[in-house]
Amino acid sequence: RIIRMLEHNRGYTPNYFVILKDQPVKWIITAEAPYSCASSLVVPSLRIKTQLKAGENILEFTPDKIGEIRFSCSMGMYSGKFVVVDNSKDLR
Repeated sequence: RIIRMLEHNRGYTPNYFVILKDQPVKWIITAEAPYSCASSLVVPSLRIKTQLKAGENILEFTPDKIGEIRFSCSMGMYSGKFVVVDNSKDLR
C-alpha cells in the first residue's frame, strides 16, 4: 500500500491513515519545508528518526500488530498516526 503525506510549516497533511496489519506500506513524504520542526520525523514504535530532505522521502515498513503507530516531529509539536486494522472492511 502506498501512503502519501505532505510535510510543511504547519505539520503534516494528511496526518491520519488506516492501514492493514501485515501489509507492506510505502510511505511517501513530500517535504516542502525541510528546515521546519516538522522535517525532523520520529516514529518511536518503528524506531524511525529521520531528517526529511526537500522533495520526496520514502520510508517502508510492515505493521505486525493492530493498534496505533504514532509519529511526530522531534519536539512533539506536530503529530499524526496510523491506525492498524486486521480487516480490509475497516479501511478508509
